[in-house]
Amino acid sequence: MADVVQVYASRTHTAVDRPARWLVGHEVVRLAPGTTETVNITVRARAFAHWDEGT
Repeated sequence: MADVVQVYASRTHTAVDRPARWLVGHEVVRLAPGTTETVNITVRARAFAHWDEGT
C-alpha cells in the first residue's frame, strides 16, 4: 500500500498575501499493513520565497 506524507507550512504576521497553509514537501511511502516508518522530508528555503512583480 502507498501513502503520501505531506508537510504544510504557515506563516503569521506577514505582509505577503498567502494561503493559510501551503504544501512545502511530500514523500510517497510504501508500507506493509501494520508497519511504521520514520520519513524525512526536506523543506527547501525556496518553499518560503515569493514573487513580487513590484520589485
